[in-house]
Amino acid sequence: MYKMSRSILMTAALCFAGIAQADVLYNIASFNNAGIRKYSIHWVKGITTITTAPGITGTTDDELMRLQTINADADSSNERERERFMNNGSDKDVTPGAIVLDANGGYMQFGITGSNINLTSLTFQAVAATWKNDGRGYNIDISINGGDYIDLDTAILGNNRKNGGMEQFSIDLTGFPRGISSVDFRLSSIGGAVEYIDIQINGTTTTHKPIILG
Repeated sequence: MYKMSRSILMTAALCFAGIAQADVLYNIASFNNAGIRKYSIHWVKGITTITTAPGITGTTDDELMRLQTINADADSSNERERERFMNNGSDKDVTPGAIVLDANGGYMQFGITGSNINLTSLTFQAVAATWKNDGRGYNIDISINGGDYIDLDTAILGNNRKNGGMEQFSIDLTGFPRGISSVDFRLSSIGGAVEYIDIQINGTTTTHKPIILG
């Protein structure tokens, strides 16, 4: 009878166990406001608090600067503009850690890449950057696996700085394809400036670890 070598037997006994990483895959927890300066810098690269789950690569602090279209002069040689992420005026009332995005047609882009990603939700907090309800809101587009951006969600905010504070939003993503390799979002404001904080991409991703049976 033909005998298989020990190495072949061990190889044949190998299989791959899926290890699911769940819940928060990517989180911009805080934009860590640099404070009001001479030219009203609300955010500068290098101070954002970002976390990613094991096996996931997310938009970095530096990429947040490069991918945004809120301020065309950001990171330029112009000393007054080079560190600015957005085009808002001096505003001492910004929620600590939040970023203010004007409704100027631009967007902030962020996303993740990985293996076998199953999305569940996108969550964040937002509030109108004003002291009254005046129809301000947000708009979000989504791109799956590098495809075209499509409309995901839009809403008018019910709260402002004087009335109610930050609102928690959760957008269901379970209807999108499972087992994807990347997802990107573009977040923009409508009707006026809006504050955002604690942005989370939630879901699961499966990594594979070889094990030996028997």
